[in-house]
Amino acid sequence: MSKQIAAVSFKSFDTLLTLAQHEHRNRNEPIPSLNENSKARIESCLNAPFQTVFGRAAYVGFYKKASALFYYIAKGHPLANGNKRMACITVGFLCYINRRELFIEDKDLVDLAHYVADSPPDDKDNCMRHIERVLRKTVVNQPHRLTP
Repeated sequence: MSKQIAAVSFKSFDTLLTLAQHEHRNRNEPIPSLNENSKARIESCLNAPFQTVFGRAAYVGFYKKASALFYYIAKGHPLANGNKRMACITVGFLCYINRRELFIEDKDLVDLAHYVADSPPDDKDNCMRHIERVLRKTVVNQPHRLTP
């Protein structure tokens, strides 16, 4: 039996967003606060990796779920600004709560986020496979770390 994959809650995302806003406050591209529309869109992005189709998981396994989460936040543009940054932060947190760690150079993660955001909408499947390949190479299990 496989271990259940923990999802990023909206409350956790909101905390991550607040930390990112504080960090980017004095930069040229601040991350805006949530409004009612962006809250619904964020919830959709957070739930998408865990959706089922005809009773079966649409995204099976950690890497497919993490890829979907990254894709939907970076490409779905649920925020007015900061979507690529929040995709990176949120997937890093998804790794953390699932006893994994993301080991990737900042530039490579930024490049991945730009690749996703700039990809054609009809190339979603290829884009998600690319994200998954990158994550499989850069995510390491941390079985002895305590989960939050």
